[in-house]
Amino acid sequence: MRRTPHLLVYTPVVALVDLLLIHAGFFGLLLLRPGYSAVPTLSLAANLAPLLCLLSLVTLNLFDLYTDWLRSPPKQSFYFMCVSALLICASAMMVLDWAQQCRLPLAFLALSAFAVSGLLTLYRLLLRRFYWSTVGRSRVMVLAIDEDQAVRLLRKLSPVAPGWMELVGYLIEKDFPSLGESSPSFDAIVLAPGLTRERALVEKCAQMRKTVMAVPALMEMSLLRAKLHEMDDLLVVELRTPHLTCGQELMKRLFDLAVATILLILLSPVLLITAALIRFTSKGAAVFKQDRVGRDGVEYELYKFRTMVVDAERDTGPVFARESDPRITRLGNILRATRIDELPQLVNVLIGNMSLIGPRPERQVFVSAFRETMPDYDLRLGVKPGITGLAQVAGSYSTAVENKLRLDLLYISDYSLMRDIWILLRTILVVFHGERAEGIKGPSSSPVIVEEHASVTSSSHS
Repeated sequence: MRRTPHLLVYTPVVALVDLLLIHAGFFGLLLLRPGYSAVPTLSLAANLAPLLCLLSLVTLNLFDLYTDWLRSPPKQSFYFMCVSALLICASAMMVLDWAQQCRLPLAFLALSAFAVSGLLTLYRLLLRRFYWSTVGRSRVMVLAIDEDQAVRLLRKLSPVAPGWMELVGYLIEKDFPSLGESSPSFDAIVLAPGLTRERALVEKCAQMRKTVMAVPALMEMSLLRAKLHEMDDLLVVELRTPHLTCGQELMKRLFDLAVATILLILLSPVLLITAALIRFTSKGAAVFKQDRVGRDGVEYELYKFRTMVVDAERDTGPVFARESDPRITRLGNILRATRIDELPQLVNVLIGNMSLIGPRPERQVFVSAFRETMPDYDLRLGVKPGITGLAQVAGSYSTAVENKLRLDLLYISDYSLMRDIWILLRTILVVFHGERAEGIKGPSSSPVIVEEHASVTSSSHS
């Protein structure tokens, strides 16, 4: 019973069905267009098929739709299916126009993208459901230091568990000797950070043929860029500090300049209307400047739309915004939820002290506090800060700063231009995800639940 579902999700098989559905959606719709008979349409299909296959495979692969897609959230898969379908159909229409085969209207682009994305999404969702219902969900046990840590980790895993993961419970350190007795009840374990007997646990699970997943310590993130050296009969691992190469920095800068310029032109009406609404609905300047820590720890002035009342921190000093914070104006809540308040930072990108994608910048007072508890915090300062980043699209406002640091270091260590594009597109999806726009929950003294986007001061900083 297990061979059939594994064959169906074999990447070449999935890719072949994808290509058939893309051709069916695009050329099937083309067949239905008035003025096109079956013969010339089949001729067009034969001429365009090789290029369309190449475009489709490259586009779908760039959006990670062949990499661990069975475990990715359905909403995310659907979003990138739609984006891929739009790009594929637009490219096919441009090729047909360039080759003077036929010129298709924009309405056809919308219809063909809708048809292709619908077919691809329906196929993938049905295949995902069939696979996990046949193979069975992976039963996962959490191993943690204490009960509090285990419960927190279970809460983090719960949103991604449905569909492929079944959380069967947890064990804390004092109960680890009974792990062998519990082995029939789980298929995989998740190791929480900070375990003292991590190596022994990994070896024991390997003997039991159990899958091991671990939350890495911050220093272990450096292994992502590790290089192996053979020195005589000695194997040496060279650990490299997360950074971008000169070529990557140049490519990233050109991408920033091009996209920021286009966005400023396209969004100029939004910027002007937002500035006018802020001045009309509350006292104070529409845009304010605030000192943030940038690359290599150098401070710079960051531009934002004002979302709080004037002198919001006069009585409290520098503090993070909270859920239902009374200092945030009614319009400010909308601007924060839609991320419109961040748009003036496109000017920072053009100036060169920020990038479109990167770790979110913080104020010096918070950076100093983070350094005391996380000595590796400065590693994220190896690149320019960004308007959005991996930590913002993968996490939320309630994500612990240590987890955000892990995501920031992963972004730096595994940087690519395609990852920047992927994060930029994910940001659009996040804007419509309401709960990610909430402020910090819990008591104000909480040192681990923070969000850079929330730390907004009054217009007096202008």
